[in-house]
Amino acid sequence: MQNFAWAYIALHIISFIVILAADFSLIEDIKIPFGILFIGVIGASYYLSYNGIKHYAVADFKAIEAYDLSIENTNDELTSTKDKNTSSKEKFKTSTLSQDEMEDIFKKVILLFENEKIYLEPQLKIDVLAKQLNVSTHKVSQTINSKTNEPFYDFVNRYRVVHFKDLLSNPENRKYTILALSIESGFNSKASLNRIFREYVGQSPKQFQKGQF
Repeated sequence: MQNFAWAYIALHIISFIVILAADFSLIEDIKIPFGILFIGVIGASYYLSYNGIKHYAVADFKAIEAYDLSIENTNDELTSTKDKNTSSKEKFKTSTLSQDEMEDIFKKVILLFENEKIYLEPQLKIDVLAKQLNVSTHKVSQTINSKTNEPFYDFVNRYRVVHFKDLLSNPENRKYTILALSIESGFNSKASLNRIFREYVGQSPKQFQKGQF
């Protein structure tokens, strides 16, 4: 929207200049520059429409339901911190991943999360992350489990919750709905948002937002 606004302002400024040039007889045929400007307006409108549809495609409810089911299955398998740590140790007991390799992978993971904010992608999965790092999903899973004592989805959700809290704490974001802010943070359903947020913060998003102002 910001890029569209700048383009819209620039086109109006150019239009004003073209009109002045025509008044001073610097341009003989005003139809040609205005035709170009018209094409620019159409292009900017298509740009806004395309990016708007692309951005809010995460609201596809079938995809949301499938994503929620995958999250639920992951959470059901890992019901407590103690069980998570124990199962992780057993799972990676025979792994050949060295400490140096693990440190290297973890540094790359942190860069993707903190610099590129990859966790804002609603459909982020461990195989997508592994592909970007050019390593196996098993190595990524072991690295995150070993370095954070968290499974992949808990690691991702922790970043999302922190980002979401920052948005809720910003007074300028009061004009947006909590659901809209949660989508901006990588969540893609109200049910999963409330459950995960309560797990990390101990209260609902609405209660947290009220406490900030």
